[in-house]
Amino acid sequence: MKKHLLIICIIILTLLELYPISRLVLIYSDNIQTKNAQECTYHLRLGNIPFCLNDNNDGFLTPKNNTQKWEILQETPKNIIALQPDGTAVKLKKANNHLIPDRLTIDEQIEIEYQKADYTPAMPYIILNPYGKTPLSALLRFRTDKPSRVQLTIKGMNSAPDLSFDYPSYSIEHTIPVIGLYPKYNNKLILKISTKNISKEYPLTIQTDIAGRDIFYFPLQKKDTENHFYSSYDGLIYDEYGFIRYALNNIPEMIYIFNGEIIAEVRQKGLTRLSILGKELQYYPYPPNFSSFTHGIGRMPNGNFLVIGTQKGTQANIEGTPQETHRDIILELDYHSGKEVNRWDIGEILNPDRSVIVRSAQKDYGAIDWLHMNSVQYDPSDNSIVLSGRHVGMVKFDYNTGHLKWVFGPKQGYNKSGREGKGPALWDKVLTAVDKAGNPLSEAIQKGIESSPNFQWPTTTHDATVLGNGYFSIFNNDAHAYDKKIIANQDSRGMIFKIDETNKTIHQVWSQSTGLFSGLGSNIDVLSDTNDIVVYLSEIIHDDSRLKYGHLYRYDHQTKQPLFEAVLHRHDNGWHYRLEPIDIKTLILSTPDFNQLTHPIIQSDFLSD
Repeated sequence: MKKHLLIICIIILTLLELYPISRLVLIYSDNIQTKNAQECTYHLRLGNIPFCLNDNNDGFLTPKNNTQKWEILQETPKNIIALQPDGTAVKLKKANNHLIPDRLTIDEQIEIEYQKADYTPAMPYIILNPYGKTPLSALLRFRTDKPSRVQLTIKGMNSAPDLSFDYPSYSIEHTIPVIGLYPKYNNKLILKISTKNISKEYPLTIQTDIAGRDIFYFPLQKKDTENHFYSSYDGLIYDEYGFIRYALNNIPEMIYIFNGEIIAEVRQKGLTRLSILGKELQYYPYPPNFSSFTHGIGRMPNGNFLVIGTQKGTQANIEGTPQETHRDIILELDYHSGKEVNRWDIGEILNPDRSVIVRSAQKDYGAIDWLHMNSVQYDPSDNSIVLSGRHVGMVKFDYNTGHLKWVFGPKQGYNKSGREGKGPALWDKVLTAVDKAGNPLSEAIQKGIESSPNFQWPTTTHDATVLGNGYFSIFNNDAHAYDKKIIANQDSRGMIFKIDETNKTIHQVWSQSTGLFSGLGSNIDVLSDTNDIVVYLSEIIHDDSRLKYGHLYRYDHQTKQPLFEAVLHRHDNGWHYRLEPIDIKTLILSTPDFNQLTHPIIQSDFLSD
């Protein structure tokens, strides 16, 4: 034993003679070779090369025994981004007196490249598709000598009008998101820089590649020169001159383009918020055992999300038997934290055991699909929620209490309510159909088994929208109902109604036959600036070829004549669930205006029979 201890002591003394204690510290720490550990601010190993770096607070990291300094581009308490002598940027994570190589984010890479030169309006920094998801978008950066505001104009192609974006804030540093570029084209742009006194224009070009989608889009007619834009629920924006002008790729399931940001929805996981250039900003996971339906989300004035979906294990008494239901829960998720702040169970508000539009016991994907909720919207006029249920119609309930305000559809099957069927009858909540003078229509029309030239209850509805001033729109797919007496002609169309919410009456004010049938999706919208009415049929199936295509109309609201009409076909024979008008100029907002998302569209009584 003594002999072994003697040998160990001899080894230690030998090591101390060969390597001072400071050198032993470095051998233990990544085996970095240097004269003395205390002489290094940071130790770093890049690959097999060790570095001893000193920070003398002069904006550089100085390697020991090396005159070539590393320029510090950015430093935080946790990281250093430095430029090596060969011009390569490296991100280093601090760990006591060690630096650990880390991966540069896209934003950090962009910043490094931008700082390498003095970019001006005449020669700006331009990066196409900066985050790898938006091939028809770019990032533009430059500096001006004096505080200036910017207008960016994309010149129109094939006689289309120009598209201009205004950035009214005066600044010296300018970061401009460029959207609305044409695919596979050398886009011509004009950059207008204005100080308080003078303005100057600079021509630019940006060459794009394809949009990355295999889609046939063909305008059939256009009777005016207005250029409106339409966003699909899979991340595309079309103009009225036959072009895709924006594409968000590599995102699963549904994509909703709001002003200034994008929300991507994945059923089993949650929501992801992205910038208009495709940068991922925040992820909102769903609560346990909840999955969304990816048929549309709503927004609150504070930005919160209204999500429709399924809570696993939720049951209702259907035809005398407890059975699991789905697509009948609404969650409100906080915009900042993602936490659940409200939940509404529509099965407790309505009657799940109602066999009118569909048989209540009908199953889809293994659960009872009695409601098939497909849109949700907040109504600021009375602090309420409006939804569309494909198998019920339009429904409105109080935001605070969850109490039913009214239900829209054939007056049948409302003798009870609640998941166990023990709640009160809802007859007093069902809207009564009236003519223009306010006189109730016949009982047969109330029940939906007859219609008149001026009124028909929609069946298998989608996209209920609060228009303001008592107007509501909904898309009537007009599919045949379970109750064969219900009037349905497979003539899919958009419809607008005026509702007297005090007297619980409803009057049809606008409807236009298309002569086409879309059994799925579809939407109707009213343009706030012109009152034109946009109607989109999402999935029309050609009888012979089984080809699926969508059909888009923009009508003059008074004459009901189409001002624009187009067809769309995806080469995978898929379909756009919805195609909604969008003000493309709001997409550049750095801070989204959530109030605009819930602002009433119709301010006056502009519709009539």
